[in-house]
Amino acid sequence: MGRKVKHTYQIASSEKSVFKKQRHERKVHVRRRRLYAALFGFIVLLTGMQITKMTIDTHNLNVQAEESQQKLDTLLQKQHLLSNEEQRLNDPDYLQKVVRDKYLYSKPNEVIFDISDNSQSK
Repeated sequence: MGRKVKHTYQIASSEKSVFKKQRHERKVHVRRRRLYAALFGFIVLLTGMQITKMTIDTHNLNVQAEESQQKLDTLLQKQHLLSNEEQRLNDPDYLQKVVRDKYLYSKPNEVIFDISDNSQSK
């Protein structure tokens, strides 16, 4: 009988050690799952932050490109107007008209009368 008691004690202690191993393995698996979940969450968070930053940067670049395009259009329009003015200034008749109007230039023996409205002088 002494052997049976010893044997049952060994079975009981081996069952306890098996249960302890299983419990320890479960704890290790739970810890690993938590670690993997935390790492996955961290990666998702970093990826989301990068996507958000890229979206904001893209929006800012689009706004800047639109503003630059508007400036370019304005400058091209101004260049076109100046080019037309340059061509007209090469015409002697137009040039003479501009000089006479702007600087009140007169031909020899010509009298210029200023008929502008001078209501401020009264």
